[in-house]
Amino acid sequence: MQKNCAECGDGFSCDNDITCWCADFPKLSKNEIDDRDCLCRSCLAQSIIKLVSAAIQIQQNRYQLMHHDKF
Repeated sequence: MQKNCAECGDGFSCDNDITCWCADFPKLSKNEIDDRDCLCRSCLAQSIIKLVSAAIQIQQNRYQLMHHDKF
């Protein structure tokens, strides 16, 4: 099925089941995406990168807070 990316508007193919190309990506929760529709490969990858980067930053901040007297 042809779809348009909810983020950038580019067209892409969607199999709408476990054989779809997006099944290879980590799953995003409903809290991490909006209710629009599917994202193209590029936008989905960028969304995942942003989430992972934010999680890494949070962990780094926690580590620094826990070990601030050792620096």
